[in-house]
Amino acid sequence: MALGLISLASILVTLAYATSHVSRANQVVIESLPSVPSGYKDIGLPNPNDVITLHVVMKESNLNSLMATLEEVSTPGSEFYGQYVGSIQASRFLTPTQQAINGVIAWLTNAKEAVIAQKLSSTWLQINIPVSKANDLLETNFHVYEDTNTGERIVRTLSYSIPENLAKYIDFVYPTIHFEPSFPEDPVLDPDPTKERNDLTADRCDSEAVTPHCVQQLYGISNMLITQGSRLLGVIGQNGQYANKEDLQSFLTRFRPDLDPNLPEVRDLADFKVQTIDGGKNLQDRDQTGIEAGLNMQYTVGVASGVPTSFVTVGPDTADIPTELRWIYGLLMREDSVLPKVISFSYGRDERYLTERLARKICTGFAALAVRGVSVIAASGDGGVGGSSGSNDANQKCFAFVPTTAACPFITSVGGTALDKTPSGGTPAVEHGAGFSSGGFSKYFTAPAYQQKAVQDYLSSAPIPKEYDDRYNRQGRGFPDVSAAGDNIAFMFKGSADIGSGTSASAPIFASMIALINNAREDAGKPPLGFLNPFLYQNSRSLFNDIMTGNNPGCGTDGFSAVAGWDPVTGLGTPKFQALKEAALQL
Repeated sequence: MALGLISLASILVTLAYATSHVSRANQVVIESLPSVPSGYKDIGLPNPNDVITLHVVMKESNLNSLMATLEEVSTPGSEFYGQYVGSIQASRFLTPTQQAINGVIAWLTNAKEAVIAQKLSSTWLQINIPVSKANDLLETNFHVYEDTNTGERIVRTLSYSIPENLAKYIDFVYPTIHFEPSFPEDPVLDPDPTKERNDLTADRCDSEAVTPHCVQQLYGISNMLITQGSRLLGVIGQNGQYANKEDLQSFLTRFRPDLDPNLPEVRDLADFKVQTIDGGKNLQDRDQTGIEAGLNMQYTVGVASGVPTSFVTVGPDTADIPTELRWIYGLLMREDSVLPKVISFSYGRDERYLTERLARKICTGFAALAVRGVSVIAASGDGGVGGSSGSNDANQKCFAFVPTTAACPFITSVGGTALDKTPSGGTPAVEHGAGFSSGGFSKYFTAPAYQQKAVQDYLSSAPIPKEYDDRYNRQGRGFPDVSAAGDNIAFMFKGSADIGSGTSASAPIFASMIALINNAREDAGKPPLGFLNPFLYQNSRSLFNDIMTGNNPGCGTDGFSAVAGWDPVTGLGTPKFQALKEAALQL
């Protein structure tokens, strides 16, 4: 049955008799925490009559089929390569069985005073329930916890149980043990809108400033304006981040003067389309301009040179569902004509703030997008081995290295590079791994087949200090996969030119290149590239500039080092665009 098409009302009718005969089963703990997470304090019990919202998140019935299909459509040489599925088929991979739905609904209906609703799909069943009844339902004790930084209070628990006979159907209940801080809004980017940088000209390309022209020069990207492509490039905007069209127009005028502003195609670039999810907006008051959203749009529109680009804006989280899942599910059911085939995503957080089951659920959503032919390009993070945000002092207090959510094996993770100080005499710019570039090894995901050799080569030959042994998972999925310029990136913010740094710039730069290649494949009658990593790792030596210097400090250490081959600072390296394009056209 298709995602979201299951009628909750019809299920409840069929369960009218069954629920009266459901007995209380033995309960088993499926998730727990050893202690209150750092940054929170327990301030006592909530009012037992207060109503809280919980989501019973169910397991996919066809997960093995999803993974098998993803491998078939994404592995070069497969007879099914590029034969992506439609929205209905993709959704079926995620839908629970009818037996599972009936069993879980029966259990929930037996909980007196629980009000059941569907959210996202049949996979997520929401209940509104008094705290006292939730304690009974999950055999737990909810407490009130306060964020010591913001003062925000949440109702959570440290352990909970579900009926043993339903454990094969239920992934987790959310939010129970989930202490998730909000996304860092502006990781490393910190412009001053009151200070105009008059030295930032279109031709700058040095260690102090990188422009679209510089990106084109570094990676061999043509500045030719694309006018025929129809495959969308999507930029995710969330957390109240809005992309300002005036800033984008100013950016194009200043940094892409080769684009004739009188051409209708160029005017359309600045007047980009907006796709909304869950009431998302894109307010145009300059005071509400988002640094992240603005830079992301400027370096997709400014580098992809005419590829149709949409700003995908996600509304505030009123349903207490992780933002990533809301936009994943929101896009998953869209028709091919409006579904972006490349997505640039620059909002990261750390694995340590997600339970393993939630991290896997999000990653499975990325896999579902991939079987529809979508390339998800994600910033690796800006805190070196200390996590997603370089501005978080807590990163320096960590002992174990902190992988980010960009370590999901079904996305392409992009690290950051910086330019060496350019000597006199016009010597071409040389890149090194940027110190902020997050990278390392996942705690939750093992190294996938497509990168096992690259990771093992690094682990067996790289100069990794012995004292790091207990700080990272040697069997983990390594990230980033690739890298691109991310240091001292010129952009416009609230009408002024400035510079900022972060993989938030690297991701849209790489995404733009993939969008350009998709356009060339479209011209050749070929499908979009979809999930990139099997292709990228098969051809790494010829398609990337190997970055062999730089490191990513954090957690009181120097972090990992960039070396020959793949490394957890710059991945496979930075792209050779023309070689990448030619190889993609041969698929």
